[in-house]
Amino acid sequence: MRIPSFLLNQTAEINLHKGSSAYGDVYASNPNYTKAYLESSSRMIKSPSGDDTVATAIALVPYGTQITLNSHFTVDNHTYTVIGIIPNKGFTGSHLEVVLQ
Repeated sequence: MRIPSFLLNQTAEINLHKGSSAYGDVYASNPNYTKAYLESSSRMIKSPSGDDTVATAIALVPYGTQITLNSHFTVDNHTYTVIGIIPNKGFTGSHLEVVLQ
């Protein structure tokens, strides 16, 4: 399903997670920006490590947006951590569902 452009009314700042070092997590020095639709909702999901965790928001972003697990996702001065990425690709368009905590 193609996301109507009027829904993508927020700008998200994405700081890509590059990995870990001896001093903690490492993030990209230059953030990416994309249009997004953010919906706050609590739901139980399985984390990539297999643990049960609570997602606090879901964001819809255009397909092809550069994003990785554990990246920082900031919308309206609120920073979330990416705990899941679900690609939705169809005949009429595509997007990514980004699960946030």
